[in-house]
Amino acid sequence: MADSVYVDLSPVIRAVNQLSGEMGSIAARVEDSNNKIEKIDKEVVDIRSTVNSLTDRFREMMNQQQKSFAATEIVRVRQELQSKFGHYEKIRKNTIGILQANDLALVKEETISSSTEELMLSAPGYWLAPALVALAAWISDDPALANRAIAEAIKRDEEKTYLMFALICRRAGRLNASSQWLGRYFELQDPHNMNDTVINMIDAYSNNLFGQSRDAVCEDSIENWMREIKQMPGFMKEQIDQWTAIFDAHLIPIIDDEYQELSKILQEKEALFNVTARVRNMYSILDMFVSIMNATEDSGSLTEMIDECLYNLVKNYDKEEAPLKKEEQYYSAVIKCGGDTYRAQRMMDAVALPADHKVNFAEQLSKAAMATGELGASSSFRKTSLRLLEKEAVISSSFKKYAQDTVLATPAEATFQISDWKMKIKQAGSDEVKRVEEIEKSFVEHVNKAVETATNKIKPVSVEGILAAIAALIIFILGAVFVGNNVTLGIIMIIAGIAIMIVGAVRIVKKYTNAKKQKNNIQNAGEEQKKQGSELIRAAYQQYLQIIAFINADSGSFCSDTYQIESLK
Repeated sequence: MADSVYVDLSPVIRAVNQLSGEMGSIAARVEDSNNKIEKIDKEVVDIRSTVNSLTDRFREMMNQQQKSFAATEIVRVRQELQSKFGHYEKIRKNTIGILQANDLALVKEETISSSTEELMLSAPGYWLAPALVALAAWISDDPALANRAIAEAIKRDEEKTYLMFALICRRAGRLNASSQWLGRYFELQDPHNMNDTVINMIDAYSNNLFGQSRDAVCEDSIENWMREIKQMPGFMKEQIDQWTAIFDAHLIPIIDDEYQELSKILQEKEALFNVTARVRNMYSILDMFVSIMNATEDSGSLTEMIDECLYNLVKNYDKEEAPLKKEEQYYSAVIKCGGDTYRAQRMMDAVALPADHKVNFAEQLSKAAMATGELGASSSFRKTSLRLLEKEAVISSSFKKYAQDTVLATPAEATFQISDWKMKIKQAGSDEVKRVEEIEKSFVEHVNKAVETATNKIKPVSVEGILAAIAALIIFILGAVFVGNNVTLGIIMIIAGIAIMIVGAVRIVKKYTNAKKQKNNIQNAGEEQKKQGSELIRAAYQQYLQIIAFINADSGSFCSDTYQIESLK
């Protein structure tokens, strides 16, 4: 026996133990550090919470200060308004009172006259003061005083004076006079910068609220506005762009479910569906115009609107008061927002118009024509607006351009794709039965080729089986050689050869069977694919033909230079 060799492992064991102890110490320090980190994290969270709380309290304190400051400033502003323009407010209230009292005939003419003359002295420069005197003189049948007072009111603010007396005369039933006042009011308007009040007056005028007869000045003014606006560079393009946006606002997109088969195989479906939606939208727009032109008018609501214009004209503050009124509105917004000056300013900005904001006559007509709901114009004025715009071919031109863009956007060809088969199709031809047969034939040939390629890749011969047979043959030969010298070995080798041959035969048969099964599966799948694909192609192509026919139905006439929207004539 070999001599045993003794190896002293005690130094290694001691080093390992020492290292283990140090590792334990390190682990303890790491755990202690983790505890400290967790403690620090908790402290940071607490500090953050404290800071957030302090920030909230500070913000709340600042908001309270701003709210208190705003409340103080509102008092100051209102006092300043009262000291500078309190007499304006008194005149406004008296004017409204006189209008209402005259309606009810409850106040003596002498009382009205004495109260207005006193107010006239207290408001030098304010247009409503002499207008109020003129109103009182008119009620008292004092034409000399009325004329002098009206002349002074016109000198101070002719536009408001003309409008006020146009509305008052209409209210009193003096329609000839009211239309004359309205004509003067119209003459002062700038067609490049027109406010909503002018549009309301045209609405009332077109609905005969200022009388059945057509005032020449009013008619000429309206004609001149359109004529002047039309001379603006790029006028028609701007109108077409505006009306295109209006048309697009009514567009309802087409979803895939509506044309399920076509959406599955058409590559250009997004473009074609968008064109289809635009064509549908054109028919909807034409129906909408018919509805507008056939609508009946509620004259009562229009009369209320005109009376409201009169009261607003009288009640609204003057431009001299505007800076203080804006201050008052701002501080009111600060209080409403709980002292948050940022939110208050945003509220003010939301309702404020830019200083250079201008809306021309044509834009106002377009807005009135398409407005709906509570802010919409009367149905009669919607008709008037459409007719005025169509008189310059604005709407027909816009509609024709919309139709032309739609036709141009129609895809010239369609690409049908199922899996890796793809075929481009030009727009509908003369023999659609033959066309769809050609498409199906292309798809079937593609599937047949794919099936053939796939089946050719399947090899029915088992390489392993052949190798096993070769090995078995070699073993048989070797067994025959050895059987003469060693019968037992020879028999074993022959048996082994037989076993290997059986395994090889099984492999060959199994490979052949599997290959045949795979080919059958591929062929069956191909037949099913041809069947389903052909059905899908036929259905999709029919939908494609329907869409193309729908697009082509009236689009050509819509695009014609001579096309006019019949309902707007």
